[in-house]
Amino acid sequence: MYKLREFTQLLFFFLLFVAAVTFFGMTASYINNPERRTSEGEVLATFQTSVQVLGNCGNNIQEPPEECDGTDLDGYSCSSLGYDGGTLSCNTNCTRNTSSCFNNVPTCGNNVKEAGEECDGADLAGASCSTFGFNNGSLSCNSNCTYNKGACFTIIPTSVPTLPPNVTPTITPTPDPNELTDTDGDGLSDAWELSYAQCHNYLVPDNLEDYDSDDILSRDEYVLDSNPCVADTDGDGMPDGWELLYDLDLLNDDSDQDPDGDGRNNIQEFFEGTNPRVAEIDPDVVISITPETGGEEVVGDYPWEIIIPSVFCCSILIAGLSWFFFAGKKKNGDDKVTKVISETFASGL
Repeated sequence: MYKLREFTQLLFFFLLFVAAVTFFGMTASYINNPERRTSEGEVLATFQTSVQVLGNCGNNIQEPPEECDGTDLDGYSCSSLGYDGGTLSCNTNCTRNTSSCFNNVPTCGNNVKEAGEECDGADLAGASCSTFGFNNGSLSCNSNCTYNKGACFTIIPTSVPTLPPNVTPTITPTPDPNELTDTDGDGLSDAWELSYAQCHNYLVPDNLEDYDSDDILSRDEYVLDSNPCVADTDGDGMPDGWELLYDLDLLNDDSDQDPDGDGRNNIQEFFEGTNPRVAEIDPDVVISITPETGGEEVVGDYPWEIIIPSVFCCSILIAGLSWFFFAGKKKNGDDKVTKVISETFASGL
């Protein structure tokens, strides 16, 4: 009888162990499921894990698959990773730390020509009017650090032709600026060319020239009424050719306007090399989406939130009943199970 009592005691502890393992195991499974939501749609729990690079991290020797280890950066530096400068270091988990690396941003107006600038103040980077095909004039720098070729021009030498005998030379008078005459037949009126005499000659066809290098030929500058000698007619920091390309105003300052509504005005779009007519998403901006609240409760195929308490309670109930019926003792030392079995068989089951 005592062996039966020992067996029932073992059975009780075994069932108690099963109940505990079931409860804690399924509870962990329930919590770790990121799809669980309460009826209000809130996330029950979110676990974040950090990836530790495998290997002997911390011995100051870079070993695969480590990116680095202590002072051993595997030959890498900020510049080799595409930065302009800075100090590369190693994180404690043997991954590269580029937080001290940086990129130089040109500062227009400091009289030092830097990357991304054509010139800066008096620093013309060795360029002159002759660099752009002129033979006279003075090159300068605009406030947006681009070349100003408006004061550059070309002197065309003239020569007196040798006339046949008994021929009287014809002298071409200087045209009246108020008349739309076109002495050289290039489609540009003499009056217009005279108004831009620093870069145009009304005696020489030059309608296909681009003296200010703004990607607009003189014949088009004539139609647009823009300055053929200055790359930025309205002085808003954006070249005429760029403004014409994107249908902006060449004659009026529109640098602070934002036609595409993407939060960057025209002058910013120009320096960033983006289209001022098309809204672009900034790659540095991270868009986070918050899940909707409310709605039905999201559950999986197995509603563990109901099964877990049920299994646990049933296991405890079974174990308790087993203990009560098979492990109790009478005061006189007789085993309860003996009486139960004896009486059962005596009554003929």
